[in-house]
Amino acid sequence: MREEASAGKAGKLERLRAALERYRAAAGPAAAGHPLADRLFPLRNRAFARKVLLVSLRPSAANARLETALAGALAAARRDCCVDMVHHRKEEAADAFGKIAHAGFCLKYRGIADLKRFVQRTNYDAVIFLDLPYGEEEFLPWAWLCLRGPADGKHFLANDTVLPPGHLFAQDLARKARLLGEFSTACVLKDRAAGGWAALGKPAGGLVERFFAVDCSYFSPQSPAAGAGYIFSCGSAGRDFGALLRAYARSGMEKGLKIYTAQPPAIPAELKKKVEIIPCDHGASRMKELIAGAAFMVIPVTESRLNPCAGISSALLGMAMGKPVLTRGNRAIHEYIRDGVSGFTYGGKTEEGLAAGFRRIAAQKDKERLAMQRAARKAVLTRNDLKAFCERYSAWVLSRRGAGSRPAVAAVKQQAGAGCPEDDIRQTREKAGEEQCRS
Repeated sequence: MREEASAGKAGKLERLRAALERYRAAAGPAAAGHPLADRLFPLRNRAFARKVLLVSLRPSAANARLETALAGALAAARRDCCVDMVHHRKEEAADAFGKIAHAGFCLKYRGIADLKRFVQRTNYDAVIFLDLPYGEEEFLPWAWLCLRGPADGKHFLANDTVLPPGHLFAQDLARKARLLGEFSTACVLKDRAAGGWAALGKPAGGLVERFFAVDCSYFSPQSPAAGAGYIFSCGSAGRDFGALLRAYARSGMEKGLKIYTAQPPAIPAELKKKVEIIPCDHGASRMKELIAGAAFMVIPVTESRLNPCAGISSALLGMAMGKPVLTRGNRAIHEYIRDGVSGFTYGGKTEEGLAAGFRRIAAQKDKERLAMQRAARKAVLTRNDLKAFCERYSAWVLSRRGAGSRPAVAAVKQQAGAGCPEDDIRQTREKAGEEQCRS
């Protein structure tokens, strides 16, 4: 009898889920604001035992992939879990989120009044905040949800590093108000920046570190495109493209150089036939296409970088696609790239380091290059796979009850890492205003 009742309940959930998906597809972006939604929300909320809200108010391609993966993992972890989202991107940017069968609604932020109406319809078991806001316009709803939003537990999930004071007004406000203290838990990126996250406040469960993660299913090795074999570089913050161009000219390499950036450098006259500047549109598909056609990647990180992990997001995309990567090495970067094994790193002056790196790449034999490509892909799959991280994180969040409870350290270690050994996840605590990590 219990099995029949369970099967009957599961069948009802699936029918309701399918009906909600049809309604959302028909209503489009207006689904959450349509008068019919006032009747559908209570029906949905009674049927699904666990309800989660994703707050994704920082527009970026990386966050779009994270929110889609996380929503899918939450829905897969429990059949009786539904997932809603608040975002601040173009409507079409939420299409991938809408294709997941999570019985959820998606709201584009247009004002506090609509936001209040949306979140007050549901008693959420958890609200997951993806990243700190970048712009002042996104900070207002982010702060309101942080301080007044409904949930038994609020969880902060970083997908980028925190910038030093004085760089972003929104982050400075969050730091001044110590808003991370409003959260039950905070899972932040392991970036080796001294005291960066601790200055934003202390969550009830402390700060938990994780590795950067990349969508290894989407960014996977591709067959070389016609005319492939160029050198590829990308990014904007912390890049020294001038040093890259000088080192490239010195190398005498026949391969062309493509630079994908929002901050294009001036190209010397003698290199204009070999160097192509491609305006960055922040699209994942364009990035994937450019990496797929490259022979290898070069990330020219400056000597005076403020972020110890500058360039690692781009490097991981290349590694996931089996491309050798050359970038500046330091303690943080060497946790992702083994010099000479899964990629190349350099130190010292940027131009000299890049020139030496070009010589190492040119000296590689085909067998060595193939081994490095395989090692790069394997390294990312082992510790930096986005799907694996989202599955672990979702299981952890859904297993929690209550806002103020402090999670067991062992549970945090097991669930917060993206395929990481327990030794690599640390419970970070604040003492005398400074961050102290204890293994």
